[in-house]
Amino acid sequence: NYVYGESQNGALLRSTDGGASFSSGTSGISGTKNWNTPVIFDPTNPQTLFYGSNKVYKSTNRAVSWTAISPDLTNGGNGLGTITCIAVAPSNTSVIYAGTDDGNVWRTSNGGTNWSKISSSLPVRWITRLAVDYNNPLIAYVTISGFRYAEYIPHILKTLDGGLTWNDISGNLPQATISEVIIDPIDNKILYIANDVGVYFSSSSGNWSVLGYSLPNVPIIDLTLHQSTRTLIAAPLDVRCINSISQK
Repeated sequence: NYVYGESQNGALLRSTDGGASFSSGTSGISGTKNWNTPVIFDPTNPQTLFYGSNKVYKSTNRAVSWTAISPDLTNGGNGLGTITCIAVAPSNTSVIYAGTDDGNVWRTSNGGTNWSKISSSLPVRWITRLAVDYNNPLIAYVTISGFRYAEYIPHILKTLDGGLTWNDISGNLPQATISEVIIDPIDNKILYIANDVGVYFSSSSGNWSVLGYSLPNVPIIDLTLHQSTRTLIAAPLDVRCINSISQK
């Protein structure tokens, strides 16, 4: 019965009756919001959600109300200054990563009480997505876009130490912006990424292969893996081209 819907610039609605009616779900939230504002569930508790403006917000009552759990994580100004992605570690939900449109990546290991900036060695570009290993909260991946700067170098990096160091695993990916990365829950060595020419996967860092040869050659901006059926759903920039890839 609990349904959430979002439109541009962080307008979030919530329903308690399966979508028959909706009310605002942003009580307590302020600050600058991205066109594609991140809203995610706690991976272990659907009553808890996280929302990013220029701060990270947390709700423990299904978006009835929100409380900021971070300071402003952005540099602000120049048309930027918003959080673009949030990732909560499935094995320890006190570990949270957040990325911004002005090149910052932050991590907290105590649920938001303290935050550490972990992006000093990363390219200062738009952070498009973060993903955390299912078993180890210190292993994470970040994807970065230089599209705003007319740079199309693929950027996907991996950390084994919570962001103290990063290793570029872009490998043989084509010159295209990466929008999404997800980790396979069965085998955490397998990654799926969405970029401006399709979907790729890797079973070893830096070695990438095209996934889904019938997929149109269009920008893919979102991926979701439906675990019980092992179906990967790919959402293109033009939603009229929705397609799916079966990956057994």
